[in-house]
Amino acid sequence: MSFVTNNPGNIMASRAARSLLDDIQKRISARMAEMESRDYLGLLHMIRDELAREEDIDAWIAGEFASLSTQLADARLTDELGHLYEKLTTLAVRHFQARSSVSTLHEFCDRAMEVLLSTSMTIAVELLRQEGHRQPDCAWTLFASDGLGRREATGKSPLAIIFIHDEDDGEGAGGYFHLLALQLIAILSQCGILLQIGPLRNGHVFWHGPLGQWRQLMLESSSHQGVDAAGSPQSDRYARAIELMADLRPLCGDMALAGRVTEMTGAILAWEREREPFRQLARRVATMPVALGIFGRFRTARSGKHRGEFSLDEMAIGPLVASVRLMAIACGIRETSTTERIKALQAGSHLGVALADRLLVALHDFTRCQIDRQIAAGAGGEEHFFNPDLLGDEGKERFKAGLEDLTTLQRLVYQQIVEVD
Repeated sequence: MSFVTNNPGNIMASRAARSLLDDIQKRISARMAEMESRDYLGLLHMIRDELAREEDIDAWIAGEFASLSTQLADARLTDELGHLYEKLTTLAVRHFQARSSVSTLHEFCDRAMEVLLSTSMTIAVELLRQEGHRQPDCAWTLFASDGLGRREATGKSPLAIIFIHDEDDGEGAGGYFHLLALQLIAILSQCGILLQIGPLRNGHVFWHGPLGQWRQLMLESSSHQGVDAAGSPQSDRYARAIELMADLRPLCGDMALAGRVTEMTGAILAWEREREPFRQLARRVATMPVALGIFGRFRTARSGKHRGEFSLDEMAIGPLVASVRLMAIACGIRETSTTERIKALQAGSHLGVALADRLLVALHDFTRCQIDRQIAAGAGGEEHFFNPDLLGDEGKERFKAGLEDLTTLQRLVYQQIVEVD
């Protein structure tokens, strides 16, 4: 696992790294200018030793994570899973607290959950075998959507798990996969991950069924108007279905089936982006409120327990992720990661290089603040409010600049999707 973020393909990392190196060089040059020539070598040795110590810390964390991941992958008792998964997420938090690296935290948490789910499925299959249930000759694939699907898991972010299998072969495959799904849910609950049945909900959700049923569910989400049986607007149901399909990523199982699901999902999204409901969704996303007022001040709650704060989910990260998602769908981009979508939009000339660069910085800054709040709160699944006064003057201006870039992106969503004839 690499902790190097200066990937030449990452326009933000290359520019940020170049700026950082220039700043370091200037600081070293200024300090050396005040020193006697005989002290130069001592300073360089001190810098070398400090960098070596930092590299040793990263190497130890990477090795420990790899070791724990292997233990989790090899575990065959449900009692072992929760403890090992908690160790992995704790290690991810430790690294974030030391480095403030959002990308590495995502990498850690994505990998930890992927290994947990894969191992849980292996154990679930074995438990059914021990109970005398024969595994049918039908392909199945486990998918993730939401944060894990976008490779943006934090250990406390909502989790959407989609378990799709081939059509019933007439030999009880549907019944077997239903039992397998229940077994998986039970194992995850022992790890403290409680899933709600039904993919169109929010929070930790789970759905299982044959491919045709999944296709029908996604198509039906856009075929009705008004309100559903629960009294919720059908537009919310439609928006949720678009999110699930766009962020869907296979984790384990039959990759041939995964390819068919991905191809089918891409076809549905290509059809949807030409329809009026998609333009109405784009209108909603383009007008989502952000935490920046018209006079350049932060837009915060004026009363209540969150006075002086704003919701990071609703007024920063959510609008940014949603805007990038819709732009990617409209442009036929099948990446699931927000970062990769921004880079793909820039590569396709749908975003300028400078704006793409700034959006990547904004995404990092917004998410870093969210992770800080999640760690401080010590519990997941809640809306995290943020007090901008916690930022210094430079931090405030940088955050505001990110929000301004977000509003620019929202204008592009409106122009390129809503206003198109």
